Amino acid sequence: SATLLALLSDPTGALADVLRHHIVNGDYLRADFGPDQKVRTLLGDSLQVTNTMDSFLVDGVLITVSDVVATNGVVQVIDAVLLPVMVEDTFTILDAVKASPVHKTLDSLLQLSGLDVQLDGVGPYTLFAPTDEAFAALPTAVMDSLAADPQGLLRDVLLYHILSGEFRT
Repeated sequence: SATLLALLSDPTGALADVLRHHIVNGDYLRADFGPDQKVRTLLGDSLQVTNTMDSFLVDGVLITVSDVVATNGVVQVIDAVLLPVMVEDTFTILDAVKASPVHKTLDSLLQLSGLDVQLDGVGPYTLFAPTDEAFAALPTAVMDSLAADPQGLLRDVLLYHILSGEFRT
């Protein structure tokens, strides 16, 4: 994605900030966290930690493996990259689609319809993003019809999945 390439091109700038956004001072085990608390990162911003019987999250991201104890601290394994606000401001919906391994069909269809330009621009938008599996479940005739009319039918179907405004769960 464009965001990843920009980060990698400046390893001492934004990439270092993203990494500092993942580190906090101290060796915190899951048991050290209450049900809902904030911790300060080395970048100086806060992360929201949610610790319940059912889940262990940081800024809404699942901690998949907890309490990996090392000689110099503790690792809490997460299933996504946490982006600080300054990087989030440049990370578009299109970047998220392109970075996703399960949205290759959606990425292609957005390009075909021309909606990729809209989702790479200023929003805010909310995208309900069908996976490759969802598209594969459609009859071949439906996919052929969508591809045959990229500025009409395909665009209309994709627009049905895009809301103006930011809506969170």
